[in-house]
Order: sequence, then C-alpha cells, then structure tokens
Amino acid sequence: MHKWFWYFLNPEEKFQRYKHSLWLLILAIIVLFIKFDLIIALGYSLVLIIFSYLGYKHFQREAMAYKERKSCQKTL
Repeated sequence: MHKWFWYFLNPEEKFQRYKHSLWLLILAIIVLFIKFDLIIALGYSLVLIIFSYLGYKHFQREAMAYKERKSCQKTL
C-alpha cells in the first residue's frame, strides 16, 4: 500500500511510473488545443513538452545511477 505514494518509490520505479504518466501529457495537449487558440495552445504545449522531457531525463539519470549502485552492492 505504501508504494502508492511517490515518496516511497525507488528511482527505478519512479522512472517507470513517470514514463507511463506521459499519456496525461498527451491528454493535456489535446485539451489545450480544444480550449485555446492555436498560438496559445502551441506555446503552452511547448512549455509542457520541454518540462516533461527535462523531468524524463532527470528520472532516467537517477534510475541509471540507482541501478549501478545496486549492481555494485550485489557484487560485494
């Protein structure tokens, strides 16, 4: 039950859940294009995509570092 909360997940699990939550980004972009004018929707969607990409790279680096630490601990 405690795995429901983001705080208790290890970096690998956070990365996996973040990848699956990118579907919400697609939904948000669709809503932006329905709700706002084209230029405003393009601007907001560009900002969302950039921040999502930066978050994705951040969680990917954390997961890779965690995986390396975990493999080093197993070899000892």
